[in-house]
Amino acid sequence: GNNLITKGVWFLQNAFSIKKKKTTGQYLKQLIASKTKLPPSSIYLADNDYYYTDLEIIKDILKYDMISEKEYESELFDCDDYSQTIYAIFRYVFELNSMGTARQVEIVDALTGQHLNWHRSNIFIAEDAGVLKVFYLEPQNDFIQEITSNEITGIKGFEGKKMILGSFDF
Repeated sequence: GNNLITKGVWFLQNAFSIKKKKTTGQYLKQLIASKTKLPPSSIYLADNDYYYTDLEIIKDILKYDMISEKEYESELFDCDDYSQTIYAIFRYVFELNSMGTARQVEIVDALTGQHLNWHRSNIFIAEDAGVLKVFYLEPQNDFIQEITSNEITGIKGFEGKKMILGSFDF
């Protein structure tokens, strides 16, 4: 079993032309804080250096992963499980620690601002057209949107709702 898993990881690592790039945790925190308008204290970093790749590679990986195909099961495999699974795959399989978890994501009605629920998703950095950017990822359907504030709208499957980002773990 272990040999099969090891070979599977090797296959996945070699299936994509991942060119890892490196940035510092300090820069990552500053970049995310500037884009989300949240205080740096809302961003927890476990590492000193962070490895990322191009946005198109991230999209290719997500296109072929099977996480978004998994059926949602309340409390058993729901938003936090989708988020943590993507987080783990990017770290373990692809050795990219720039995929973080977005915690304390508040779902509100886009028109009234009324609180509806809490949510977990992902946030990551990637290079797009030569520029390092911050992106929101909804792992339940692979929806990606560049982050320019702490509010995300237009998410597939969350029509009429707005996500308000609160804190992140990397």
